Amino acid sequence: VFHQVLLDLWHQNLYDSWEAKNFDDDVDYTLEDGTKTKASTEWWLRRKPQLLMIQLQRVVFNPKDMTQKKISSLFHFDETIFVDRFLLQNRERTVAIRRSNKSLRKRKQKVEDSLKLFASFGQSGVALDRILRLAADFLLSNLPAGANGDGAPGGSGAVAAAE
Repeated sequence: VFHQVLLDLWHQNLYDSWEAKNFDDDVDYTLEDGTKTKASTEWWLRRKPQLLMIQLQRVVFNPKDMTQKKISSLFHFDETIFVDRFLLQNRERTVAIRRSNKSLRKRKQKVEDSLKLFASFGQSGVALDRILRLAADFLLSNLPAGANGDGAPGGSGAVAAAE
């Protein structure tokens, strides 16, 4: 009749947070013989609840200093909540979509990381395209006479045309 959902705030929206709570792909598990392994857990609704209670976990325990910390992060709720992706009858499709989303998120992160490197080459804070442009300009302005094929120092030879 009702279902209670306890959500962490890290994902900042209902669906990502609920999914992270319901589908844990990286659980440390100890077998009966004491061997440690990785496992996964899944929680599925058998039917749509008439009443859905959502509790945001705004307090976390910090084991390093043995204190509790309040989290004041924003959390987004849609006006209408769709529970279809959490229904057991939709498991197969949901798992396939989750797998695809996970792959796309990894690709997105790689692209974002590459863009960060490109935008501030290494730790220089200067974009890579700017560094390459400056290097090309320097080389062009220091070409010996006739080196670019037009008989004049520097100029707009083949290197400049490739810009």
